[in-house]
Amino acid sequence: MKYVRQLLWSALTGLFVGVSAGVPVSASTETVKNIILIISDGMHLQHEIAYSRYLHGTDRGLSWHSFPWKAPCVTWDVTTYDRYAWSLSQPRYNLLSFNPLIGFDPAKGGTAPYPDSLTGLDSYYLTKLALYGGGSTKHPATDSASAGTAIACGIKTDDGNISWLPGDPANGALTTIAEYIRLKKNGAMGVVTTVPFSHATPAVFVSHNVSRNNYYTGLSGYTGVGIADEIINTVKPDVVIGAGHNLYTNPTWSTSKGYISRSLYETLKNSTEYVLAERKTGVNGNATIASVAEQAVLESRKLFGLFGGNYTSPDGAVVYSSDLFDPPLPVHNPGNPLIAFSTTGVENPTLAQATVAALRVLSRNANGFFLMVEGGDVDWANHSNDYAWMIGAMWQVDEAVKAAVNFVDSCSTDTVDWSNTLLIVTSDHSNSYLRLNSVKKLGKGELPRQVYSSTSNSIGTKWNYPGGEVTYGTNEHTNEPTMVYAIGQGTAVLNKYQGRWYPNTALLDNTDLYHAMAELLFNAPSVSITSPQNGAAVRANATVTLEAAASDADGTITRVEFWNGGTMLGVATTAPFSITIQNFSTGTYTITATAFDDMNCKAFSAPVAFTIGGFPGAGKAMVYGGGDKGYLRPDRGELARISYTPAAAGTVGIGVYTMGGTLVWSGSSPAAASVPNTVLWNLTNAAGERLSPGVYVVRIRGGGLDYQQKIVVIR
Repeated sequence: MKYVRQLLWSALTGLFVGVSAGVPVSASTETVKNIILIISDGMHLQHEIAYSRYLHGTDRGLSWHSFPWKAPCVTWDVTTYDRYAWSLSQPRYNLLSFNPLIGFDPAKGGTAPYPDSLTGLDSYYLTKLALYGGGSTKHPATDSASAGTAIACGIKTDDGNISWLPGDPANGALTTIAEYIRLKKNGAMGVVTTVPFSHATPAVFVSHNVSRNNYYTGLSGYTGVGIADEIINTVKPDVVIGAGHNLYTNPTWSTSKGYISRSLYETLKNSTEYVLAERKTGVNGNATIASVAEQAVLESRKLFGLFGGNYTSPDGAVVYSSDLFDPPLPVHNPGNPLIAFSTTGVENPTLAQATVAALRVLSRNANGFFLMVEGGDVDWANHSNDYAWMIGAMWQVDEAVKAAVNFVDSCSTDTVDWSNTLLIVTSDHSNSYLRLNSVKKLGKGELPRQVYSSTSNSIGTKWNYPGGEVTYGTNEHTNEPTMVYAIGQGTAVLNKYQGRWYPNTALLDNTDLYHAMAELLFNAPSVSITSPQNGAAVRANATVTLEAAASDADGTITRVEFWNGGTMLGVATTAPFSITIQNFSTGTYTITATAFDDMNCKAFSAPVAFTIGGFPGAGKAMVYGGGDKGYLRPDRGELARISYTPAAAGTVGIGVYTMGGTLVWSGSSPAAASVPNTVLWNLTNAAGERLSPGVYVVRIRGGGLDYQQKIVVIR
């Protein structure tokens, strides 16, 4: 019932669609203590529709499709950006100087995922591009490590990086949103996944590494701090649940593979800090994780769940050497969808039950929590172009979302409810370029004919679909936008991020998810543009100084970016925060400033509009001329162009005065309201003599105008 009330409240407050791109929104005053982020790895909209048709016979029938807030999201990383940049002969990515439209161009990729936008070009997504400087080619797209880092830290990085700066500098570890909730609020944090706990997506929230493949110390001779080592021995999240149990996929504890070392496993078994729930032969995984979660609550300890195993395809044709929670097996049963688990599959918990167990432990912290839940094998299924596996993996995610909603809805304490909790469902990137045949549309309970071959097809996978109900374009990730869905407290904050980097669209960037969550959890900075003034008119060829005032109540300002729509003009890293721009083209500009603090929280200024050359707006005036320095030379026959647009009808008078107040020239004429006017003045006085060198004041009055500007006359 609380969930229904939340939907009604959101509808009444107009949160179904973001506000128009570019409209500033002040820092949130809403109180968010808890964030639940559910990531269906490698999912794009066609996968959502495919599963919805199987389960419901409709295109948008999944649990999150009824959420009150939704928007498309762009996912490129630094490696993707650089591939595009190299193909376009543009500079490679630089945090202080980049063009978001190189990372994703809506004119080529569409303004939303297919089929919500039909303008995306296949060639834009499926043409393989070289690394910057040349080299191996690949479809330009992020990987899970860099995509997860963008969401967890708000920073674009190289593919393969686990919450680490691009370029892999020493001391490049980035603090994550999960770590900040512990550092700043003494809150709790946890990760849950259907794939190994040290895999890329869970890892980015609770560890740091220059390579996603450094799963543990000792793996293939790796001597650094492994991802699993950092999670278990250093970061120590309050909850970790995932696959990776070597007893089922690496029983000899070979150090050439696996996701956890034997010593780390023994550390968990002997830990007084963690209660360990692990897969056991013949024991129901749901019962295991539920009982151990209750033990953790009663004993005020942390929870570590270690499960996993290999996966057999629904028809038994393939045993994948993948360590994961067994997904359920969908059955082709027209009109009556049927989801069933294998005999051994029940030894792993469902993603839904693991989510509830995590929430049970995390919600005991009255200071709040951050929980990331991942359906990791949606991505693995899509890499294999395995439609049935994808449907089963999507079921796991759908049930987990339902479980999370139900937990918030029914929590018996005030620690978790819709007034203090935000739930976000999204994907970290797209995968496989799945397309559903609109002519051979699959209905409720229906699966396409799926045939396994011992040899790879042209895409590089072994699954084929001779009936033509579905097609795949690749077995790799793609740069297609994903979707974001949200419900609960704070959804309105997401509005202001739409279209910031991609003007005239509703697109978010994946880094925006971090910034929105951080703003809701912590104090955002404040920023305003102090120069130029809103409505100012600037002569052509002038050097323009953009300056902003920025402050942060609980930290320091690290940089201020200046933007003209979706174009970055420059960055200031020290106060006073200002940049200078030369050679602006004639026209009107709308500038915003974005301030970042030391937690990478960011805030937007109100927009400031000013005019370069041309006619000023109603109620405005300007004097132009004098070349790039602004000096006027009557001896060269230069003219001053005095332009004004009255706010009201009337007589407009122009007077030119010395700095001592002596009138040297004047003129007047009637003018209509809001009609631009221009007077060309030849820099002579009332007697027709050229002005002497010096500084003069031009004053324009009447028709609602009272404007003055200094000019400099030289010889």
